[in-house]
Amino acid sequence: MTKSASGYLYSALFAGFLGLLACSAAHAETWERHYVASWYEPAFYYDPDDANATSGEAPGKDCADGFSPYPDYYTLLETSYRTKEEVEYFLDPQRRSEPGFDRRTYGLRGPNGEYVYEEPWTVPDVPYPLPTSKIAEGFNLDGDESTGYTSPEGVKGVDNAFYTVGGCVGYWRGPVRGSDGFKYSNEDMHNGDFSIVITLSGEGEPLSDGPATLSFAVSKDVLVRDAKGNIAHDYTFRIDTEQPEQGSTHDVMIENGKVRIAQPSLVQMKDWKHRYPLILEQAQFEFDLQEDGTIEGLVGGYRHWNDHYRFFARAIPEYIMKVNMPAYWYSLKREADGLPDENGEMQGVSSVYRLWAVPAFAFEPTDGESDIQANLEGQSSSMGGK
Repeated sequence: MTKSASGYLYSALFAGFLGLLACSAAHAETWERHYVASWYEPAFYYDPDDANATSGEAPGKDCADGFSPYPDYYTLLETSYRTKEEVEYFLDPQRRSEPGFDRRTYGLRGPNGEYVYEEPWTVPDVPYPLPTSKIAEGFNLDGDESTGYTSPEGVKGVDNAFYTVGGCVGYWRGPVRGSDGFKYSNEDMHNGDFSIVITLSGEGEPLSDGPATLSFAVSKDVLVRDAKGNIAHDYTFRIDTEQPEQGSTHDVMIENGKVRIAQPSLVQMKDWKHRYPLILEQAQFEFDLQEDGTIEGLVGGYRHWNDHYRFFARAIPEYIMKVNMPAYWYSLKREADGLPDENGEMQGVSSVYRLWAVPAFAFEPTDGESDIQANLEGQSSSMGGK
């Protein structure tokens, strides 16, 4: 080999070596951080007259007209085909524990025997009190500052029609992370009904300002409580790849400790209560990166109100929550503020949810990893994360 040829070979090898170093460096700059939701609830503003109040029916400026009343079943169930005596017999509390008690009777009250939970339009509206507050949490989804609410921070045009519909339902009303209904729903999550995994990833210095990616997913692995009863940090969760409809991935921007969606898009994640996905169109979200490694923030967008009602309406929510289900349907229809159909009828209700999440580890298992024990103790997210 000539000296010139050997020089070219050396140069080529050296260039290849530099290329490998560059690829290695680029790979090393990719980072991921994982979180698992510790609390998840609709963002309903609570403003009681007594600052120390916690009751869903405490007097307040947010619900100055009162709260949704318990349905008057004695009146609702008395129809042309059901006598007063039959109604009283059905509503006898002792009958609920008897064999053959059928809860469907609560909904069989249409003029021709219609099941009103499925056909709410067959009975008249029975309006219940709605919020009187001008304040609500959320985002200006439609860009119109002249409509909607004002945020606690003073942002105009906040769209949160779901709060309009449900903000004075006493079962849902209460302080942040303190309403009876939302505590019950989160107990389902805490006791293993589902786990929501959030993955934040990017390039460069972890969690530094700049573009990144955020994704929502679900896991069948169960949340773990620490000695104080809080959701424990740094446990590992296997992402359930068989439920892609329960998640979505989004371009985000990180700036000054906040993670914001880059542009409104379709957000899919586990619903806060039901087993079907929460689908929010034209959605936005914003999370704050906390010093202790947790994140918290808001997710908001337009959800198809009929889908929500269809999976929600039945007897148990009606008498536990104290809200007339057909009236709830009428309220959703009336307050719908987005996603117009071809006739201009609004099919979407702007909805906002609060979400808190703690540091975790997560991975997508392969076939050989499907039986790996996921909840590994003694790990620290500060040691790296992927």
